[in-house]
Amino acid sequence: MRPRGGRAIKCSFLVEAGLSVGMGHLFRSASVAQAIRRYGIEPVFLLRGDARAIELAKSLGLTMGSHEHGRPMVIDATTVSPEDAELAMTADPRVLISPVFDRPDLLSHVLVRSVPVLLRKSLGPTVEVIERPEYAFATAHGLVRRDLRFNALRVGICLSGGNDPPYLDRLIRVVSCLPTVAETRVIRHDPVEPQSLDARCRADVRERGFTTSPWSYFSRINLFVGGHGVMVAEAIAQGIPTISVGPPECTGKNEFLAETGALVAVDDDFATNPTLVEVLSDPKQLQALHTAARILVAGGATGTLAEDVYRILAH
Repeated sequence: MRPRGGRAIKCSFLVEAGLSVGMGHLFRSASVAQAIRRYGIEPVFLLRGDARAIELAKSLGLTMGSHEHGRPMVIDATTVSPEDAELAMTADPRVLISPVFDRPDLLSHVLVRSVPVLLRKSLGPTVEVIERPEYAFATAHGLVRRDLRFNALRVGICLSGGNDPPYLDRLIRVVSCLPTVAETRVIRHDPVEPQSLDARCRADVRERGFTTSPWSYFSRINLFVGGHGVMVAEAIAQGIPTISVGPPECTGKNEFLAETGALVAVDDDFATNPTLVEVLSDPKQLQALHTAARILVAGGATGTLAEDVYRILAH
């Protein structure tokens, strides 16, 4: 599938994004789309999202359009409507790049960092599955590994590009009131004026709303606390010690990163799970996370997903 006569080949990107699901799918697909343009592929986005997602897509310069019968399709979504499922069946090939998806029967290829057990069991025998940890870093291009020290912690927190989870304020309070934390910077949907968290809290707490340049805001942090989306891998790509926080059923999404020693995954019950406080209070463990992160990300890993998508499209 190579361009002939200078004419670009179109590929549909079916992407889900918005306040309810976050913006990670859109950022990942935008990164892949930008990379495959170099090979003469013209991405056309079928965005299923709210007003914020549409605004973000426009700011990223993405081309919106409709799908044409027989055109290849890249799917970056967790769910699809019956109408979109019918649309996908007219595409060839149909390449999934999201690790969670409710219609595995639609797929011809799966390219994800780690295949969840439920998805693997649901795939047909003819589906080509490629599982590569490097895919996690698809959005990390341009980020530079840092050399960090941990005598005073400057913590960045961003759990979602969408709606704030109900435990966010509790997380900010737990983190910011630790004696090892000097500053806490938060990106959230609804930033508020910092309140008096606790009489013992000495940390400088700052909040801001959604931004397409989060790492400019987090330029001084030496520890990142995130959810389970693309920013976790982006932090690790910079060598930043990273903690992934979320409901117990979600902690497995980044299990492979935890196995490398570059990330600690904790559930959202801080009252019964002391792991979060233990990590933030232990400079040796933070240094170990930093070292593991710097070792993990090899040169060129950020382009791996786009290269493999192109290989399938060009076959």
